Amino acid sequence: MKILIRLISALLITISLIALYIYGLNFGADLKGGAMLEITSLDSIEKIRSIIGYDVSVQAIYNTNNFIITGNNLNNIKEQLQGLTSVIIQSENFISPKHGLDILINNFIGVLLSLIAMWCYMSIRFCVKYSNITVLALIHDCICTLGFYALTGLEFTEYELTGLIIIIGYSINATIIILDKIRDSNAQTEEEISIAVWAMFKRAMLTSGVVVLALSILSSAGGVFFHCSMPALIGTIIGTYSSISFTRYFI
Repeated sequence: MKILIRLISALLITISLIALYIYGLNFGADLKGGAMLEITSLDSIEKIRSIIGYDVSVQAIYNTNNFIITGNNLNNIKEQLQGLTSVIIQSENFISPKHGLDILINNFIGVLLSLIAMWCYMSIRFCVKYSNITVLALIHDCICTLGFYALTGLEFTEYELTGLIIIIGYSINATIIILDKIRDSNAQTEEEISIAVWAMFKRAMLTSGVVVLALSILSSAGGVFFHCSMPALIGTIIGTYSSISFTRYFI
């Protein structure tokens, strides 16, 4: 079982890295630069997409008649909007590619500092061996989440970048609970570690199940809710797997 779990984790990371290399991430206008408009229209989101084209991103703001449209050519988008029955442009912005690059760099530094902080904390609270495993699990979670976005082609915005920080926070919490149980049980052998981990399995699954349910409801609302909750949803599922499997089969 230990070999199987390690192979599964290695396979997930390999597939994710290959997908990132081949397909890359479908960055939104806030990261790659471009035009961003907020409009009010009585038309459906399907009609708006059919008129302005499917190469432009259209997001509905939950429970309103407002939509956020992002694309490359601001004037072209505004011309195409004339084909709608009624449309009011509430705001329009153009984001430079440099601004998006700055956001990417700053968030990457934030994720890196978070991993370093977690490693230091785990080294103090437990030991270096546990901290190495914990950080390895966190890197695994982030790479797999990015791989999911590369494979599905879902738009990746600054909200998804924030979601990576949420993944790190949630995953580390689940890992600490399991490691606390291992330490309190004074588990040394593989069998003792297994007993300690499975003692926390039901609690971990119940907690994750409630979180997944809440995030699923939020993501179904679409728009900003989808962008905020989807990375956390994927990360929670992957993080639960890594918290249990890494503490059980990598120690």
